[in-house]
Amino acid sequence: QLKVFNDLGKGVLENAWQGYNCSLFAYGQTGSGKSYSMVGYGNNKGIVPLACEDLFKGIADKRVNAKKDEEYQVTLSMLEIYNEQVRDLLNTKTLQKGGLKVRQHP
Repeated sequence: QLKVFNDLGKGVLENAWQGYNCSLFAYGQTGSGKSYSMVGYGNNKGIVPLACEDLFKGIADKRVNAKKDEEYQVTLSMLEIYNEQVRDLLNTKTLQKGGLKVRQHP
């Protein structure tokens, strides 16, 4: 898990610190290890919890010398695309039949 985080997660965090929106996309067959790589299991934390730990540790470190008007904002989404339907994995209350609406704009 740490090798995967060092290879992928560190780069995502570096870009986030520069103010860029970041995305991680896991693609593959059922049972191929996508969830394990992203979230992990037990003591083997995946990319998301490891990145969050580093991110919030970095915010805490930066707040020590931060100016009064300086703020940090973190937003996270976790979506699943399966059978051409999109589900929000962080909102279990709105399990819409057919998934989330997908809109397109030219």
